[in-house]
Amino acid sequence: MPRARRGPLAILFLTVFIDLVGFAIVLPLLPLYAERFGAGEMALGWLLAIFSLMQFLFAPLWGQLSDRIGRRPVILISLAGSTLSYVLFAVASTGHSLALLFASRTLGGIMGANIPVAQAYIADTTSAEDRAHGMGLIGAAFGLGFILGPALASALVPLGEIWPGIGAAVICGVNLLLAIRSLPEALPPENRHTGAATAGRLQTVVRSLALPAVRGLIVMFFLFTVAIAIWETTLPAFIDRRFGWLDHQVALIYVYAGVLMAFVQGFLIRRLRRRASEATLIAAGSAIATLGFVALALGIEPWMHLAALAIFAVGVGISSPSILGLLSRRTAVTEQGRILGVSQSFSSLARVIGPLLGYGLLGFSVTRVSDPATSPWDEAVPFFAAAVLALAVLSGALMLHSQRRPPE
Repeated sequence: MPRARRGPLAILFLTVFIDLVGFAIVLPLLPLYAERFGAGEMALGWLLAIFSLMQFLFAPLWGQLSDRIGRRPVILISLAGSTLSYVLFAVASTGHSLALLFASRTLGGIMGANIPVAQAYIADTTSAEDRAHGMGLIGAAFGLGFILGPALASALVPLGEIWPGIGAAVICGVNLLLAIRSLPEALPPENRHTGAATAGRLQTVVRSLALPAVRGLIVMFFLFTVAIAIWETTLPAFIDRRFGWLDHQVALIYVYAGVLMAFVQGFLIRRLRRRASEATLIAAGSAIATLGFVALALGIEPWMHLAALAIFAVGVGISSPSILGLLSRRTAVTEQGRILGVSQSFSSLARVIGPLLGYGLLGFSVTRVSDPATSPWDEAVPFFAAAVLALAVLSGALMLHSQRRPPE
């Protein structure tokens, strides 16, 4: 087993972090820009879903390609493509082109090979005892990227609609140059292979869901991720319609939520785990998240929304890692990669369904249920739907306590 190589891991962390910063600059502004460019609710849903859909379809192909030609060239291709996608976003912003916005997000999703290939890179360069720490670096890069990215968006958007896209393109372009110069190859030629995979994706999913110990947890993780995806993609439209905030204020809401969730996942969850089982934490977290979703929907004043967001962040920060932690504990050592890979596939699928469901409900409530000029609740319908999904996860978590469970 290789020992952890701190230099390459530090460079990989920086590569993933900077890439996530660029992604998070664009995310809060997409629904706001698209709505101004004439997009309806379903178009908004597809615009936000297309990235995850492309990742779902292409990430396994990039992973297989990295097994054949090495990790470094695939990461470099991904960064180059991502840079181009942000250039397209900048052009779309200044030209008010909905078609170019779709092209930007489609290309960004196709080129979104960084995360699965980065995980393979870590597996190549760490020993078994260091691997959990290495994988944790990706989670840390996610958290930090989703704090700094919206903060930069808030600073750039007052300069003009084009500048967030330019900023993201510059950041990703610099990241590409840094990786070209400093990121070494992790997979030696003798370890590469050209053989076909032993099982297709569908066969792998079916085999995984056939295991009673993990089936319920994968379903719970999927439902909870759909709920989170509804929140994170419809939030800009919700805030714009209910409070009428400016773009940079919307971006700061993501910063606020990111800091809260980083605190819960980086500090609080470890201490809670010492006192309670993961099954208990899933139940508690999903209950808090359900309350948070309802409070977000009902908060008619900005201070109410901020307070509700704190409740929501605590619930999400407790539930998500606890579901994955229990899933890992209930999986044999020889099956870890397959089961966790299936859970991530379901996560990608959930992030396709989430925005489509959220904006579909938003459009239905506005056009079919009531007059948006007289009803203050139309924009809250997606959050109520997310609360129902979180409640379903809570029901599943409570069932875990009534079952004869494998030791944790």
